[in-house]
Amino acid sequence: MSKEKIIALDLPMKWGRGEQEGLAYEVVTVIAPGDIAIECVLSDEIVYRCSSESKRLRDPAGEGVGSSLGELKRAYPQGRLLISYENGKNANFVLEGRMMFSMDVRLIGEECFELKKCVFDEDVLRVVRVVVTDV
Repeated sequence: MSKEKIIALDLPMKWGRGEQEGLAYEVVTVIAPGDIAIECVLSDEIVYRCSSESKRLRDPAGEGVGSSLGELKRAYPQGRLLISYENGKNANFVLEGRMMFSMDVRLIGEECFELKKCVFDEDVLRVVRVVVTDV
């Protein structure tokens, strides 16, 4: 999606700038119907990622912020949980498409990030952000 198409949505938005890994980028927060805040990151006038921490945003299967890992696995048996310590702690339930669910890393033991045996309760581990790439 281009910057022009985002502007054409004619929704309330706030523009800003951000930096990640030493690179500057443009950020726009769009307020979708239902007061859902969606943050989109642009590079060279093209949106390459949008994400939201709103509990009101749901995917077609009804999953979103607040869903448990167990619920995600039942809705998307082909999905995978990827845990890493790259640029900080990360835990994402990744689908084969362009969507992923970022999990609350505070609910994951340190041993998981040290690539040791990893055990946690799939019904307690929750989504904190929904991310869509290549918008």
